[in-house]
Amino acid sequence: MKGASGNKPNYQLKHKLVGHDLGAVSVKFSPGGAWLASASADSTIRIWDPQSGKLIRTLKGHDKVEHLARLQSTAACQGTHQ
Repeated sequence: MKGASGNKPNYQLKHKLVGHDLGAVSVKFSPGGAWLASASADSTIRIWDPQSGKLIRTLKGHDKVEHLARLQSTAACQGTHQ
């Protein structure tokens, strides 16, 4: 794949997100890019800081998550409910 200038993009791994016991099935950024959510076959959803690669929060008990919808608020990341 070539970029706009005709050169190949120089993608580099920034962080390896380690935490799920099984493979991730869906990954989404929050609208502003402040968080990254990953859903896994291990029945967890994990919220990550994409700048540092650190795990912010683990949400457990979600059976058969196949797709993450767009994150609308910061409530899941801050431990509050709306």
